[in-house]
Amino acid sequence: MDFAHPEKTAKAGIDACRDYFKLLGMPATLGELGLGEESIGVMAQRYAADSSRDLFAHMGKTQAEEIYRLCL
Repeated sequence: MDFAHPEKTAKAGIDACRDYFKLLGMPATLGELGLGEESIGVMAQRYAADSSRDLFAHMGKTQAEEIYRLCL
């Protein structure tokens, strides 16, 4: 844990999770699932339409699209 640089700790956790998925033969990205840019709009619209997700934090369609693009 690097308390002075939490982004380093977060990246190490993400890398470890990705490595574990690969070890199991699981896809680690949306692209590895066969999804591409053309799927983002539909996924984000479905996300935005489900108000039960607002229990933790509100995020709109545009924000969901940005996050999904990072997952390609």
